[in-house]
Amino acid sequence: MLRDGPFLALTGVNTVFAMTTMMLALALPTFVETGLHGPAGLTSAVLVGNTVLVALLAASVARRLAPYRRTRVLAAAAVLWAVWSFAYSGLVPDRPSWVFPLLAAATLLFTLAELMHAPVSIGLATAVSPLAARGRYLAAYQYSFTFAGIIAPAFFTTLFELHRSLPWAALGAVNCLAAGAVLLLERRLPPHALRTRPPSDVREISREP
Repeated sequence: MLRDGPFLALTGVNTVFAMTTMMLALALPTFVETGLHGPAGLTSAVLVGNTVLVALLAASVARRLAPYRRTRVLAAAAVLWAVWSFAYSGLVPDRPSWVFPLLAAATLLFTLAELMHAPVSIGLATAVSPLAARGRYLAAYQYSFTFAGIIAPAFFTTLFELHRSLPWAALGAVNCLAAGAVLLLERRLPPHALRTRPPSDVREISREP
């Protein structure tokens, strides 16, 4: 497994994605209250809205993504996360009339990216893992979330102490790089791993005796 360069690269890129998925819940309370001087209730409303949308839309989004290349979906999710991050970096305190609507709208981009990443990421990791060693591969892949959990708090607090917008600007730039890395990695992954079976093909198989 340690000699499987494409898989290790995929795990490394997913560390960026995993860190990004953690950043909303981790950083939003401090960003809203300290950086934007907003009410604490705003954080709760945004996080609850994100959770509800993920719960309601996860299955539907996963079905709609089935015909597309997994790497392209991940790259698109990274771009959405980058736009979300850059939007947050542009927010300034004490202007609630436009800050709060923009905060909510930007969070919708985060939610959509989260819905795209979750099923496709684990599907791609499973597809590129050799069947005989799949358990070990997927266990190693989970380390991307472990590393992200270690990196994310230090990433945010260090940059936030310098300026409220800096962690978001840096996160947006990192996601742009991750999107490019996924597209480059696409050439080195097995072709069969890039797509799930389209729904029409699944229906055809279900009709076969």
